[in-house]
Amino acid sequence: MTPIGALSIDEYAALMDVNARGTSLAMKHEIPAMRARGGGAICNCASAAGLIPSALQVAYAGAKFAVVGLTRGAALEVAKYNIRVNVVCPARRPARCGWTLPLRIPTARRLRSPSTRSAELARRREVADAVLFLCRDATFTTGHAFPVDGGRTAG
Repeated sequence: MTPIGALSIDEYAALMDVNARGTSLAMKHEIPAMRARGGGAICNCASAAGLIPSALQVAYAGAKFAVVGLTRGAALEVAKYNIRVNVVCPARRPARCGWTLPLRIPTARRLRSPSTRSAELARRREVADAVLFLCRDATFTTGHAFPVDGGRTAG
């Protein structure tokens, strides 16, 4: 949560390294292996901020927009090799939704009972379900940014 003018060059570089460079390097090594196997699916991870930026997260949003752009470009480039490339764009649940609970509840109990799950655990499961869908079931889907955000980017 830093104004763009207050962000240091090193902080900006770190954001871009982790997000854009990391995604690019991962695909650089995934794609040749998938080509050798005759195809595959890649699911990158950005953020809802990579679809709709907000104030005080401009650099973060820019890094996530870069991941979305890399995904879309790679999808066009590797489709001829039967490789699909998509990106999930998760957002945290707002606290008012009733899912945020104190973390002192034992983890095993949170996992067993949907009524006691924390917002973080629910989000992870929802993102994992989206990734599985994109990699396993969405066989005619490539180059898309898939929001997992409860409608935050819908309007």
